[in-house]
Amino acid sequence: MVPIIYILFIIAFFSNNLIQLNIVPPYVAWVTEPLIYIFFCISMIKSKGKIRLPYFGIFALFFIVGIASAVFNNNLGVATILGMRLVFRFYVFFLALANAGLSYSQLKKVNTLIIVIFLIQIPASIVKLVIYGQGEQAVGTYAMNDGAAPVIITLVSIGFAMAFYFYYKPRWRYILAAFAFISLSLIGEKRAIIFFLPLLVMFTIFCGLMDAQTIKRTVPNFKFKLVLVSVLMVVLTTIGAARLMRTLNPESKVGGSIDFNHIIIYAKDYTTYRDPNSKRYTAGRFSSTKQVISVLYQKGPGRLVFGYGPGSYGKSRFADKRKRLNSPVFKDIFIKYGLTCFNFTLIEYGYAGGFIYFLFLIFINAHLYKNWRLSHEPYWKAVSFGTFLSGFVYASIWLIYSPTIYLGDYLPLLFFYLFGQSIIQRKILYPSS
Repeated sequence: MVPIIYILFIIAFFSNNLIQLNIVPPYVAWVTEPLIYIFFCISMIKSKGKIRLPYFGIFALFFIVGIASAVFNNNLGVATILGMRLVFRFYVFFLALANAGLSYSQLKKVNTLIIVIFLIQIPASIVKLVIYGQGEQAVGTYAMNDGAAPVIITLVSIGFAMAFYFYYKPRWRYILAAFAFISLSLIGEKRAIIFFLPLLVMFTIFCGLMDAQTIKRTVPNFKFKLVLVSVLMVVLTTIGAARLMRTLNPESKVGGSIDFNHIIIYAKDYTTYRDPNSKRYTAGRFSSTKQVISVLYQKGPGRLVFGYGPGSYGKSRFADKRKRLNSPVFKDIFIKYGLTCFNFTLIEYGYAGGFIYFLFLIFINAHLYKNWRLSHEPYWKAVSFGTFLSGFVYASIWLIYSPTIYLGDYLPLLFFYLFGQSIIQRKILYPSS
């Protein structure tokens, strides 16, 4: 079954770019979905009746809310199925992993492939920078344009690099790799990195100090090194972003001056922006979320609880675009930009769905935290800590940043692989915990 996981990651991280370059046909990207279902069926057979269903109750409730929302909106049909599959397909992948019976050596091979794929992003981005210039189109092998991915890949990579430095081997190549991955966000002109990186760094420092007795056995003076590396990353990233990203300096040019007041004002305006030609359209993440909450409240208890139904707002490669745009949601909520997983969930599943998925985030992060604290073997201690940091990243991105980890192919595959691996790790090492 490991080859199926290999194929899933390779297709997910390379196919969209190759499609946009007309190297492979569009249907190649669709292969991931049937592969997930095939992987699931094989895993169920291999489990020999000893099926594990982690977080099944949470997702069953989320499914029931989705069906209830579709019934409430009189839209129980193909659109509902297509909409719900966008969220549930990677939970199916997660269940397949939990029941696949993979060994540690097999997981290590998959982890090595993921590391190689991530490392490829750096030279690929440099080559694309030379060809296309700075911007979203110059980052990674996963797509020609995907705004959130450079930030998320940067954060996950930094988390794992720090984890391996402090728990596995204190080699500076991990720290250098962390700095190297920052280049993805700078090349892609992703302003969000100067907000999310300090958030991740503060969380990492807090967790590191919590486990000081373990880390100091491997890394002498680790507290000083942890704070030093963290501060250097934040300072260099902020300076690099301010000087290299046109929108973050007063001169609006590469090489502009550093003006923190300008950055603060820009961030405030960017997140609360509304279309100047039509004020009813929001174009910032904060203003869009605020508008979604306001509209759901104004439309009454039913809409507040159940939203507009699965498939009413999210894009599906199989859905009828004209029918989707005629959905009532597009007559009530006017968003030009600023869709996040959180406000997307509120739109399609209402407050009930938002609350249930938020519970999943709490439960999965509690599981990842316990895994990290229970682990002792250096490699898996590093993996469990890196996965815990990734869970923190996933929750943060879900709440305030991008729907990519919900609706895309490669990032939800990555996160649910990490979550599934943690289930396997717990099962092998601590079956009674």
